[in-house]
Order: sequence, then structure tokens, then C-alpha cells
Amino acid sequence: MPLFDFQLRPLDKVAPWGGPERPSLHWFGLTDGWYSIDVGESRLLEYSDGIVRRWAEEYPKTAGELPWTGYSVVRLYEDVLELLPTTLVEVPDELHQRVAGVEAQREWSARVKKILEGEDDADPERWGQYRSVYEWFGFRQLDTLYLIHGPKIWIWRNRDRIFILWDSEGGVTERDAWWTGGSGLFSLSVEDYLSEVERFHASLMKAMAERVGEVLEKDLFPEVNMDRLALVEEQTWREGSLSRALLSDPQMTDWTAAILANRTPGHP
Repeated sequence: MPLFDFQLRPLDKVAPWGGPERPSLHWFGLTDGWYSIDVGESRLLEYSDGIVRRWAEEYPKTAGELPWTGYSVVRLYEDVLELLPTTLVEVPDELHQRVAGVEAQREWSARVKKILEGEDDADPERWGQYRSVYEWFGFRQLDTLYLIHGPKIWIWRNRDRIFILWDSEGGVTERDAWWTGGSGLFSLSVEDYLSEVERFHASLMKAMAERVGEVLEKDLFPEVNMDRLALVEEQTWREGSLSRALLSDPQMTDWTAAILANRTPGHP
């Protein structure tokens, strides 16, 4: 089972963007589908049975669809690649130990927030302290803000392991948990993680090359505003995305300052 799993929506079910007077579609929109992150016995970005049932009642057209996050698959792909250079930078043991577990991370984050407590939360010195203590971890958080009650997911390296920590505590409604994954910590070797990213890249590029070819060959979406040449050019550009990500600069952290800030009395 791949770490980053996805399925594209059938082409005849892909909805153009924009209003009916001038609908449009491009490479990003053609990646419409579903995706998840599979970590051990848990699956992240998968909706709970209760949420799936409620949506099927409110939006009958969604009945029978995969319970994974439904969106343009390239969104997850872009976020994973954007994080990759920073993910591969090794986090020192002392900081890693503060967040290597759901309860440990929650307690640490709660103490971090106390730095901002006081009469003037806009105080530059206080914000500077906050950045020194917390920013290194924020750099390693996968973006899920575009999702309703999106789970918090962090990915980082310590020594020769990649750690994935997730917390879906905020995704609980008055009736149902939003996600199936709950909370937890998973790790794999750096080599295996890179292999999974490469597999995600190769699988998506292959699927989209076939999709772009089919759109052009069969002249699909004839009434939709679509730049066919741009589709081909973007496909070529996207195929180089992983290579560019691996050559990109990571978010830099002053590890000495971060460690000392975390040791300061009154800090985590």
C-alpha cells in the first residue's frame, strides 16, 4: 500500500471550473480525484463513516464515492514536494524528543502558547521568543487549512528516520469524528520515504500523461475553454517537479537558538 495514495475521478465526471457562460479546465483541474496518506494501520485524510453518511444524505451525488479527501490530487502532491527539502533536514535529538508522540506534542504546544500570554501579545520580543521555540516545527507541518476540520500533520527527520505525526482531535463534531485516522506517530527510513515520494510522483505523472493524451486525442470538453498546448507544456513542466524540489533550499533554522529557547525557564 503506497504512503501517498490517490485515484483520479473518471474524465466524464470531471466538472469544469467557472460559470456556465465560460467554463474552463486546465491541468490542475484535470487532477480532480481522491487521496489519502496511509501510515501503518491508520489512513489519514479519510472521512469517518458518520461524515460519509451525512454527506450522502445532504449531497446524494457523493454516494458511493471513495471516503478519502476529494479535491485536485496535485494539491497534496505540491504540498508534499514543497515540504520535502525541509523534511530532509535532520532535527536535533533534543527537539525531536519534545514532539515524538501525540501527548508529548500536545503538552509541548500548550506550553509554547504560554509564551504569548500577557498584556501585549503583539510585543516583538515575545513573538521573537515564539519563533525561536516553535518555528522549526511549524516549518514541517503539512498544509491542511483548505480542509474543513483538517487534521494536523507534521513530517520531519531525526537521524535516519522520517516521522509522521498526526492529530485529528479538532475534527470532532457534535455527532461524529470527522476523520478515521485519530492521532498517532509513524516512522519509516529516509530511504523508504524518498521512495514513496518518488512513487507518488511517478504514478501521478503517468496517470496525467495518459489523461492529457486522452483529452487531446478524443477532443474531450469541446465546449470548455481549454488551452490544449498549455496542457502539454504543463505536463512536461510537472514531470520535472520532483527534481526541482530536491534541489530547492529548505527552510533554515538556527538549531542552537531553538534548543536554547526551549531550555529557557518558562519555555517548554
